[in-house]
Amino acid sequence: MQKTVLIINGSGLSDSDISGSDRYDGVTLAMIRKACEELCGELNLNLDFQQIDDFQELLSLLTKESSDKGKVDAVIVNPLGYAREEDFDFSAYCEVIDQLKQAKKPISEVHLSNVYTQSRDVALPHHKPGGEMGFISGFGVDGYLLAIRSLAEKLQN
Repeated sequence: MQKTVLIINGSGLSDSDISGSDRYDGVTLAMIRKACEELCGELNLNLDFQQIDDFQELLSLLTKESSDKGKVDAVIVNPLGYAREEDFDFSAYCEVIDQLKQAKKPISEVHLSNVYTQSRDVALPHHKPGGEMGFISGFGVDGYLLAIRSLAEKLQN
């Protein structure tokens, strides 16, 4: 049975947001999606690629996927703009990450640019310290591909 990888792109990652920014070298969400689809095809993985602006909607989707009724086997999330949102709740984010891990679904957080070289108000890493969540930052589109390869390997083991 083919495994499915869910990629969720957060607020601030629509095509108009990222393609107009010098920080992302003209990368678009469509380019990211195409590269991810091609690699998933090579690795015999299904891809569910989404862009979600609402943090509560993200939590709801991840909670659903951590349940027995979840349809995906692994998750990649680029939360970009959530750090700037008033309703971002780091503890709720950590809780849903823990639920995914308990459901044995590998998860990785990806950022296009290096969040550690940016000003604090641009993006903050949301990964849970000390957890088993992967974290990739600063490799552009290749960060998504690294995450897919890593999760594919975890799914095979």
